Amino acid sequence: MRHVISQTGDPEPIKRLKRELRVAVGEEDYAAAARVRDHPFMRLYVQLKGAEAGGHFAQGKALRHELMYVIASQQQLNAAHMSLTGALQAFRVEHSLEAQR
Repeated sequence: MRHVISQTGDPEPIKRLKRELRVAVGEEDYAAAARVRDHPFMRLYVQLKGAEAGGHFAQGKALRHELMYVIASQQQLNAAHMSLTGALQAFRVEHSLEAQR
């Protein structure tokens, strides 16, 4: 994979995936490396880098916007999940205390 070295403008999730890929390859865990390679963020990233390398800057820009949108959407889902998980834990604690009374 040509784009494994982290670059200054890379989004944090891409940097994390690149680190995971380097570790997986270094440990010769090719199944893990394939999972990282096939991650939707990495697939879009490789497409946009390929478009830029081929001189298709408008396509690269569109793919970068799509990548940032997908990352932001995933982060919002993660935040909502964490919020719901916290609320559920608080609910369980509250009802556990009530049951003990």
